[in-house]
Amino acid sequence: MLSFSKRVQPRDVLFIAIGAFSTTALLYFTNGGLDVHATKHSVPFTHSEELESGFYEDWSSFEPSLPVRLPEDSYAEPSTVAPTEKDSSSLNNTAVIQEKTELLPKTRVLSHAPGWTLFENLYMSNGTLFIVTGEEGDADSKEQVTKEGWENGYPLRRMMTSPGQWGYATEESIREREPTDKDMMFITKSEAKKRWVNQVWEVEGHTWLYNDPNQFLGHFYHFVAESLVGFWAMHAGTLDSLITARGETTAPLPSRAIFLRCTPSDIRDSSHFNSYYMHAAFPSISLETSANWDDRVFMTRRGDKVFKFSYALLGDRSASFRGRICGSQNQRIAAEARRVVEDRTTRWWWEPIRRAVLRHANVPEDIVDMPVTSVASFDTGIELSEPKKAFPIVITYINRQGGRRCLRGEDHEVLVRELSQLVQRRGWEFHDVKAQRLTQEEQLTMAARTTVLVGVHGNGLSHLLSMAPTQLSTVIEIFGLGGFMHDYEWTARELGHKYYGIHNDTTFEHPNLPEVAVPESFQSSSIPVQGSLVARLIEKRLDEFMSLLG
Repeated sequence: MLSFSKRVQPRDVLFIAIGAFSTTALLYFTNGGLDVHATKHSVPFTHSEELESGFYEDWSSFEPSLPVRLPEDSYAEPSTVAPTEKDSSSLNNTAVIQEKTELLPKTRVLSHAPGWTLFENLYMSNGTLFIVTGEEGDADSKEQVTKEGWENGYPLRRMMTSPGQWGYATEESIREREPTDKDMMFITKSEAKKRWVNQVWEVEGHTWLYNDPNQFLGHFYHFVAESLVGFWAMHAGTLDSLITARGETTAPLPSRAIFLRCTPSDIRDSSHFNSYYMHAAFPSISLETSANWDDRVFMTRRGDKVFKFSYALLGDRSASFRGRICGSQNQRIAAEARRVVEDRTTRWWWEPIRRAVLRHANVPEDIVDMPVTSVASFDTGIELSEPKKAFPIVITYINRQGGRRCLRGEDHEVLVRELSQLVQRRGWEFHDVKAQRLTQEEQLTMAARTTVLVGVHGNGLSHLLSMAPTQLSTVIEIFGLGGFMHDYEWTARELGHKYYGIHNDTTFEHPNLPEVAVPESFQSSSIPVQGSLVARLIEKRLDEFMSLLG
C-alpha cells in the first residue's frame, strides 16, 4: 500500500491522481500487503524442456583472482537477538521492527553480507536509492556521510549495490560495475527533508529489490537455487531464528519482488520453475519488472518526491562477487547470505519454501513430512504420536543423454544397468528420468520421493531443492574430467544432503574438493564414468546409516 502525507499542495492533487492512475494501468500485477508483525505460521499453500544458457559456467572465473579487501565488519550480524521460545510467535518483542513515528526516519541496516542487505526505511527517488543517515555529531548517531560508502554504521556502497550490468571477468567490466551516486547515495535527515519535504510515499510490507540483469535470470538453478535461496536465507534468517522442521515460521512473506533490470519474459525460464517457486512459496506476492520500476522513477523524476520502502532486501550479484566467499572461494552468491545468518538459524531454514512448493504440486503429505517422520530423520524436536516410518529407498538418475554435457553412450548404459541391478538386489527403487518429459508436478513429486539423486552437472540437479533432508539424502554429481564447480555441491550441503562428486573412477567430497575448473571436457557429450563405482558408493553410503538402525 502506498501512503502520503496530508500536507499535499492543491496544485499537486491532479498530478498525483493522473500519475497513480497511469501507474495502476501499467502494473502487471496488483501489489500485495502483509502485516510485518506476523504470527508463527506455515507458508500458505494452494492446490520442458531444460534450459542451458550455454555460457553460465563462465561465471566461475568472475573476479576470484582479484585481491579482495573488506573491512572487518563487512558482514553485519542481524540487529536483533534470536527470539526466545516464549516470544517466537511475534517479532514485536525484538529490535528488528522499528516504530514508525516520523515521516523521514533514518535508514537502518538490519542485516548485511556482500550483495545482500536488509534495510528498514530505504528510499528511492529518480532511480537512485538513498540511505538517510543521522546528523553528524548526533548523540544517537555516529554515521559519517561519505561519497564512497560508509563509516561507523553502514556497509561500503560497493558491497551493497552496482549499476546492475552484465558481468564479465575483465578489468573493463569490473570497473563499469562499480556503483556511483546515480545508483546509491548517503544523505543526512536534514538534507532529505530539504529534498522531499513531505512528499513521501510509503511502500509497505517487505520488498525484494532484485538488482541483477537478465544474464542468469532465465535459468532454474541460477534464479531459484542461487537468488531465491539467497533471498530467503537472509530474509528468514534475520527475522526468524526458530523455523521448525515442519516449516513453521514467523518471518513475514514478501509483499513484492521488483526486478529492476528485467522484463516479464526475462523472469520466465523454459522449465517454468522460476515462477512456480515464487507463486507457490509466496501466493500473495506481486512481481514488478523494469517497466514498473521505470514508472516509479518517472513519478519521482524531479527529485522532490520519494518512495520509502518500509523493509527492503537489496540483492546484487556483482556486489556478492566482491565478498570473500563468493568472489574467492565458491562463486555462490547465496553463500554470502548464509554466512551471516547460519549460526542463528535452524537446519530447517529452507523447509517453508520446500513444503509450500511440494504442496502446490499436490505431493502427498506423508512424503512432504518425510524429514520429520522418517526413521532417517535428523533430530527435529517434534514429538510424534506414531512410530517413525521406513520410506522406500529411491535412486533417481537425471538422464541427459542426447544433449550437451552427457555421458559416453556405453558408460550411460553400464550406469543404468548397475543401478538397476543394485535396486533389484536390495529391494529399492530406481528411476531413469528425462526431466523435460515430465510435468512440473511430476518432477517435484519425483524429487520429493528421492533418496539419492544422480546426474551429470546440469540444471536437472536443481531438484535437490525439493528432496527431503534426512540422514540418507544424497546428491552425486558427475563431471567431465578435470572439471568442477560448487553449484550443486554447496547447495546440497546447505540444504542438508550428503554430496559426492565423481571424475570417472574417482570420488571426492567436502572438504577435500578439486579446484574450480571449466576445461574443454566440462561440456563434453562423452563424459566417462564407472557405473559400478557409482553403485558401490550408493550402497556403502546407505548401508552405513542403516546398519545403525539394526
